[in-house]
Amino acid sequence: MSPFPPGRPLAFGLDNSDPGTPDVACNMRLPATPPSAGLHASSSLPHLPTLLSPFKSSPLRHDSLGQSPAHPSYPNPLSPLATALSPVMRSPSAGGPGSSLASAASQPLDSFRSERDLPRHRDVSDMPTPAPATRAISAASLPDTSSPAAASPPTAAHGSSLSAAVASQPPQAAPGVAPAPAPVPAPPPTTLLALNPALPGPLRRRTWSLEDFNVVKRLYKGSTSSVYKAVDIRSGMPVALKVYFLSKVPRNVVHMVKREIELHHQLVHPNIIQLYAAFLDADRIVLVQEYAARGDLFHLLRQMGGRMSEQQVTELVMRPFLDALSYLHARGICHRDIKPENVLYTERWSLKLADFGVSINLNDERAVTRAGTLDYMAPEVTRCPLKAEPSDNKHDPSLAYTSAVDVWAAGVLTYELLVGFTPVVAPPQHHAAMQTPVGAFMAAQATPKALHFPTSMSAGARTFILGALAEDPGDRPTTKELARHPWLAGAAAAFAQA
Repeated sequence: MSPFPPGRPLAFGLDNSDPGTPDVACNMRLPATPPSAGLHASSSLPHLPTLLSPFKSSPLRHDSLGQSPAHPSYPNPLSPLATALSPVMRSPSAGGPGSSLASAASQPLDSFRSERDLPRHRDVSDMPTPAPATRAISAASLPDTSSPAAASPPTAAHGSSLSAAVASQPPQAAPGVAPAPAPVPAPPPTTLLALNPALPGPLRRRTWSLEDFNVVKRLYKGSTSSVYKAVDIRSGMPVALKVYFLSKVPRNVVHMVKREIELHHQLVHPNIIQLYAAFLDADRIVLVQEYAARGDLFHLLRQMGGRMSEQQVTELVMRPFLDALSYLHARGICHRDIKPENVLYTERWSLKLADFGVSINLNDERAVTRAGTLDYMAPEVTRCPLKAEPSDNKHDPSLAYTSAVDVWAAGVLTYELLVGFTPVVAPPQHHAAMQTPVGAFMAAQATPKALHFPTSMSAGARTFILGALAEDPGDRPTTKELARHPWLAGAAAAFAQA
C-alpha cells in the first residue's frame, strides 16, 4: 500500500518518452528510479550503510570523477547579463511575434507565476495564460557533434555567365580518386553569461558552446526549458544541461531566467548544486550544472518505504540541508521552493540543494509573489495575490515576506520525511471559504497547534517541527538556530557513539 495519500500526483507535464529518469534541476516530479552513474561528492557520511539499510539500491556504474578543486581566484569574464541578453530579448521571435523582452530582461523584479509556482494538485485558476502550442523539443534538436552539417560548395564570383555556371558546380573527382571532404562551417558565436568562481579545473576554458558536450539523454522537458544529461567532451565529466529556449519563454518570465543565473552562478557550497557556467547560444540559454547521480530525495523516500527514521532524517538530510540554507540566508537569498524534489544526492551521498528558478535576493528586491509549491508555502506566501506583471505589488510592504518562509518549508519537509505525507497546516485564506462547513473545520483544525504526531515520534522532533511551523514568521527560529536544536545535537551525539 502506498504511504502517500490518494490523489497526490507524482508527476505532471512530463515527457513520458523517457520514464524513470531522475529530475536534476527542475520543479517537476518524475517516476522513481534506481540510482545510476555518479559524480564526485564533497563529503560522505560515516556508517552510511547503517543509515541506508532499508534502502536496496541497484549496482552502480562507477564513473566518479573525484573531488573537484576550487579556484576562488579564477576570474569571471562575464559581461553584465542584461547587456549580453539584450539583442536576443529585443528579437521579435522571443516570446512570440512582435513582442519585446528588453524591458523584462532589464528588470530585477519578482515573478508573477511560473510552472514552478503551481501546486502539486493543479489549480487551473492559478495558472498563467498558456503559451501557443509548439513542437516538442527533444535531445535530437541539440547540436550533434558527431555529424557536422556539410557546407554548401563555393560559387564563382566573376567571369562570363558560362564560366560562372561551370565554376558554381561542385568539383568532380577524378575516376578512382575519393572526393575531397567539404569544409566544415564554423559554429555560430556564443556569449558567456556567467562563470562560477570555483569552476573545476577540467572545465576551465575561454569559450563555451553546445558543441563541447555529448548529450546522453533528456531528463526533463517543460514548456520553456529542457534538462539533459551530457558529457563534457574535453574532460569526460558528466554534467546537467538546463536549456532555455528563448522563443518559448513568456515575456513575464524572462527576468526569472536572468535572476536565476545571477544568483546561482556565485554560490559555492558543498551542499549546493554548482552552476559551472551559463552561455547564450543562438536563441538558447544553456546552464551547465553539476550532475547529481543518485536523484532526488522524493524518490529516495519512496524507495525506503515512504518514511525515514529520526536518525536518517537528522544525519542524511537536515544537518547538511540546514547548512546550505544558512549559507543562502546569510547572503540574503531566499530559496522559496524547498521540497524533496529539489534535494539531490551525488554518488557518494552528498546532499545538494538545487533549483533556484524562483529564488530571490531580499537585499535587492521585495518578495511579494505567491511562489513555490503549495504544500510547502508558508501562510504569508499563500495570502499574496496572483500577479499579471513582475512589478505588481512591489511597492506594498504589507505583502512582503522574509526568508522565514524557507524555515516553514523545512518544518513541512521534516514532518513529511518522518510521517510519510505533508501536514495540513494551511487554513483557508479567504473569508468566504471559511463560512462553509468544510472551511470552518479547516480553519479550526488545519493549524500547527492542532497538528497530530505519531506516538513513536520523540519530543525533540515534535518541538523542532512545531518551532519551524510557527504561524507568526517572527516566532520561527532562524536556520542557524534550527541547526543548534537539541534534537539535531542529540541525534548527532547518539550517532557518533553508535
